[in-house]
Amino acid sequence: MIYILLFILGTIFYSFSYCVSYRIIHHLNFVSDHSRCEYCDHILNWYDLIPIISYICLKGNCRYCDHPILRNHLYIEILGGFITLILYIKYNLLCFIIYEIVGMILFICAYIDYKELVIYDVFQYILMVLGIIKCIVFYNNMKWIVIYILIICVPLLLLALLKKQSIGMGDIYLYASLCLILNNQIILCFIISIYSSLIVCLYLLLTKRLSLSDPIPFIPFIYIGYLVCLMI
Repeated sequence: MIYILLFILGTIFYSFSYCVSYRIIHHLNFVSDHSRCEYCDHILNWYDLIPIISYICLKGNCRYCDHPILRNHLYIEILGGFITLILYIKYNLLCFIIYEIVGMILFICAYIDYKELVIYDVFQYILMVLGIIKCIVFYNNMKWIVIYILIICVPLLLLALLKKQSIGMGDIYLYASLCLILNNQIILCFIISIYSSLIVCLYLLLTKRLSLSDPIPFIPFIYIGYLVCLMI
């Protein structure tokens, strides 16, 4: 029963995360503004927003204009349910809470970066605070965390200084925060994010969907690395 509840909570958490990222991108107030259909702009009722269930009951179409709803909503909610469930099973309660919150923030950052190629400072601050809290609570060895930051962030910083637009400073700050949160797992996160970005970029170049001068949103790949290193 607890696993079903956690899956449901995960769908709600990630549905909320998508809502926050969507409203930030469209400059909407995510506290006071109502959820609306992306096509007819009709205000949605609470029963239109139940994760997974509403999509199935509405057969994937808006209740008011009958326009197909993007399946991204459904996929994100299902993904969020499984992520939450796996994190709860694998880690103790405090780690689960921290990793879940970090995952939601990274998802928001990844979606915004994908759409706008930007990361907002407020999310960087939250991640940094969470990393410091985790270090204090678990008495993490700061010597190794400093080493991880030097290994990962300093070369990226040099790359950013030597070649403009090669990597954003926001990505480097994000890695620094993740060093505090993931500790030794940050190495695997870094490797996965780099290689997954190279594979995707190579595919897009070969299929001529991307040119060498096009900017690449990198936070989605950091998010992939974060998830994979926590799951294995």
